Amino acid sequence: YNPGVYHPFVDLIGSKYLGGKTILYIMDGLYGIRDVNDVVNKEFAAWNNLFKGQWLSSIFMSQDPVAIDGVGYDFLRSEFGNRLARGSEAPTDTYMHEAALANDPPSKTVYKPDGVRLSSLGVHEHWNNATDMKYTRNLGTGTGIELIKLQGSTSVDKSVLFSMPATFYLEANYPNPFNPTTNIRYKIPKDSHVIMKVFDVRGIEICTLIDAKQNAGIYEVNFDGSKFASGIYFYKIEAKESNSQILYINKIKKMVLIK
Repeated sequence: YNPGVYHPFVDLIGSKYLGGKTILYIMDGLYGIRDVNDVVNKEFAAWNNLFKGQWLSSIFMSQDPVAIDGVGYDFLRSEFGNRLARGSEAPTDTYMHEAALANDPPSKTVYKPDGVRLSSLGVHEHWNNATDMKYTRNLGTGTGIELIKLQGSTSVDKSVLFSMPATFYLEANYPNPFNPTTNIRYKIPKDSHVIMKVFDVRGIEICTLIDAKQNAGIYEVNFDGSKFASGIYFYKIEAKESNSQILYINKIKKMVLIK
C-alpha cells in the first residue's frame, strides 16, 4: 500500500463487472473509528460542525468511484484527525492516486482486469479546507470534483457529489431480441466525438445513429429496425477526444431483430 505498489482495488473498480455495471455509487453512514472495537464518537462529529451537526445523517452519491472515496476520505480525516489508525491515511491516498492514473500509474502496473488496459478511473483531489469544503469545480480553478449540498425538507443536509462517468462503457441493447425498436446506452468520461453505426451480418453499414461531439456523460440512443429484415445486426461505437482525435474507445455488440 505504499506509493509505487500495485493496488488490487484498482483492478476491482476497473472491472466491467463492477465499474462497467455501476451507474451510481452511494456512501451512507460514514464516520471514523480507530478500529473495529471502537465506538462512534457522535459528539466529536458534532464538534466539527460538519453539515451543521448533521454529519452522521448525510448521504453521498456520485458516478465517480474515485471522487466519492476522496470526498469521504476528506470528511473522515477532518472528523477524526490524528485519531485515525496509524498509517491508514497513506494507503488510502495512494490507492486513489493509482486509480486516477490507472492508464499510467505511479507503480507502472499495467491494469487490465478484462484484457483491455484501463484508462483513468476517476478524479483524485482534496478540498481546499475543512471549513469551506470546496473542490476545483467549486472554486472555478479546474474540472475535477464539484461538491453540492442539498437541504432536504427534514432540515437534514445531504451531500451529493456529481462527477462524470469513470470509465468508457457500451451497454447491451434492450430489449434484445427486439421488434421493431431497441435502446442502446453508453458512457463517456471525456468530451468526445462519438460515432455509432449499425451493420448487418455481411459487415455492410445500414445506418448511422450518432455522428456528433458530445460532452462527458451517460447517453441513450434508439434504433428503429422497422425498415430492416429480421436477423442479426451489430452496432459499433467509436469515440475520439475532440481536441486531438485520439481514439480511446472502439467497441462492437450484437443485437437480434425478430419480426
